[in-house]
Order: sequence, then C-alpha cells, then structure tokens
Amino acid sequence: MLKIGEFARACGVSAQTIRYYDTEGVLCADFIDPESGYRYYAPEKLETFRRIQTYKEAGFSLEEIKLLLAGDIKSRDAMMEAKRQEIQRELRLTEFKLSRLESMSRLKERFGKQEILEYLKSDFEDHPDVLGCWELCGRLLRPIDEEVPRCNSPIEPFD
Repeated sequence: MLKIGEFARACGVSAQTIRYYDTEGVLCADFIDPESGYRYYAPEKLETFRRIQTYKEAGFSLEEIKLLLAGDIKSRDAMMEAKRQEIQRELRLTEFKLSRLESMSRLKERFGKQEILEYLKSDFEDHPDVLGCWELCGRLLRPIDEEVPRCNSPIEPFD
C-alpha cells in the first residue's frame, strides 16, 4: 500500500488532487487509518488514475467519469459515443463562429475603413456586393435570385 503522498508522486499530481478525487468518489482510498486519517492506495489504483486522466482529457466531467468507471462495456461505449457527438457539435459551432468572424473581416477589408458593425446595421437588403456574404452569415430573410452575385467564400454555411 502507498501513502497518499507516494501515490500522488507516482501519478504526477498533488496529494490534494488525490484527496479531491477521493472526496468526489472517483478514486477512493483502499484504506484510511482511523487514528491518523492517512489514506492508503494499492499500486493497482495507478491504472485507475490513468483511466481517469484519459477520460478527463477526452472532456468527461468527474460525474461522467464515475459512471464510466462503474459501468459495463456497453454503457461505456454509449457514453463515449455520446461525448464524441457532443464534441463534434461543439467543433461545428466553433467552426461556424470562426467563419462568421472571417466573413466579417473580409467585409471590412472589402469596404475599407467603414466599421463593419455599423455597415451590418445599415439597410443593404438589395446591395449585390454584400447579399451573398450576408447569406453566408445566415442572416438572409428571403431567398435571393440566382442572378445576384454570391460571395466567393470557401466557407460553408452552418446547418
């Protein structure tokens, strides 16, 4: 059995982190001395700690990690697939936000020193130079005619 300090050093974290995991029920001590209150961990718990770190790096919360550690293979696989889909949604949203910023930046470059936010507030519903880019930003209130030139942007609109 390893004292908490020894176990923490082997894990590469502080004893405070190990105590926190114990308090949260994620990595419980194998034995707590009733007189001193010292926590002791079996060396096998190092593997559990590595799994916890891997799950954390993948974006799981401590509550989710408790379920992953306690669950069977089928439920772990389902949780991992749900997390993968969640991260993909977050990635698409982040890519969409980035494309909006890039579109705004291109509009500012295209129209010179005029402030982009002021320009976006202006009424340009029928302005052919901006209509395609505005569609890219997802702000069009009505469909545009095919004759209207579109913004030549490689960025795809967000679904």
